[in-house]
Amino acid sequence: MNENPLVSLVMANYNSHEFVDDCFKSLFAQTYKNWEAIVVDDCSTDSSYDMIKAYAQRDSRIKLYKNDSNKKLGYTRRRGAELATGEICAFVDPDDALVPDAIEVMVAEQLKHPEAALIGSRRFICNEKMKVIDIDAPLTPERVAKFKNNIETPWMINHFATWKKACYDKTEGLDPIMPRSTDQDLYLRLEETGKVCFLDRPLYYYRRNKNSVSLNKNIYKTQMWHIYTHINACKRRGLNIDDYDYLTRPAPGGIIKRFVKASYRLINMVKERVKGQKRIRQYKKTAASAEQRRLVLGPGK
Repeated sequence: MNENPLVSLVMANYNSHEFVDDCFKSLFAQTYKNWEAIVVDDCSTDSSYDMIKAYAQRDSRIKLYKNDSNKKLGYTRRRGAELATGEICAFVDPDDALVPDAIEVMVAEQLKHPEAALIGSRRFICNEKMKVIDIDAPLTPERVAKFKNNIETPWMINHFATWKKACYDKTEGLDPIMPRSTDQDLYLRLEETGKVCFLDRPLYYYRRNKNSVSLNKNIYKTQMWHIYTHINACKRRGLNIDDYDYLTRPAPGGIIKRFVKASYRLINMVKERVKGQKRIRQYKKTAASAEQRRLVLGPGK
């Protein structure tokens, strides 16, 4: 890999007109300039395709494509990954955003770890107006040391995650039938081709919006597709899914517990909000610079 590798940002777009400006503003603000955005539109019915087309006409780094019919997320992301020409790739969703030095930091990490197929980091969790309301738990050395793989120790790999295209090309590619949880499908496939590394810095603004394919009314569907990715990974690896307690412990509380105790959802939301504010305060105390502390304000603040 050369010292200034091209980074391909793979974006699957569908009806994101409310949010797409925030996303592209964050791309244009990147301190690292050698990137391309591979945007595949899944037959949007709003104005987002035309908005992205206008950006593409202004900046040749944005490559816009369109499916011939609505194919859903798995097919669309797979097509984007196949069209990517960079040595390093990453998913960026059109309703989210990157911190200004996200690509620069990740390129440095990828160069530092030539053995890594995948490098994960942390996210700022935002509300619909891009106000930061939580931060992923710190990736401390002690926590990272416990990581085995994304089956035995799930939920540690998150956006902003970058991977080497050469490693992706060794896999069968993303499962095109999946309408959600495709990032988890990717992580499981990539860890079969090389090492997984972690970076203990939030580099990504993850927006919780009402139309998310993985949150709100879709959260249980997402969890079921998440299990589907793990079943397929066990088949590829010759493992027995019954040997793992993933079905009862895929996330704090577990899927079954979340179903059975759905009546406690509001209480859990309040608890999570309190925990989120605590993590934000902790981040402010431990951030390496004033500039990093300002990132907690969210994009454009």
